[in-house]
Amino acid sequence: MAAFTATPLTPQQLAGLARLVNRATLYEIEIIAADGRKALLCYTPLRTGLGLRNGLLERGAAVAAFLGAPSNAKMKSVRGCHSSTHEITGGGLIRFSGRTKRDVIMADTPLPYVAQEG
Repeated sequence: MAAFTATPLTPQQLAGLARLVNRATLYEIEIIAADGRKALLCYTPLRTGLGLRNGLLERGAAVAAFLGAPSNAKMKSVRGCHSSTHEITGGGLIRFSGRTKRDVIMADTPLPYVAQEG
């Protein structure tokens, strides 16, 4: 049986985890463009359609720029295994990625923010 060896955390990971102590779990909302590019919309404590729509309302212009959609693009819910997945007219999806902010810090695999992409 092989011995388990833990990888030490980096200073950035330790600082990120320290900011999460005694805070609500934050869920990652991602945007996926029609060409497969991904970006982070925001983190939200609400893993519901309301949390997703609130994040979209706050950053709608950046989302439209990232997707190349008109600023008045429409959004529709996609029913199925993820009821909190939304399609944007002109291509693209907005959905919960299934990761929390803690998962992202521990894996050290953050997505670029949508505002930095556009």
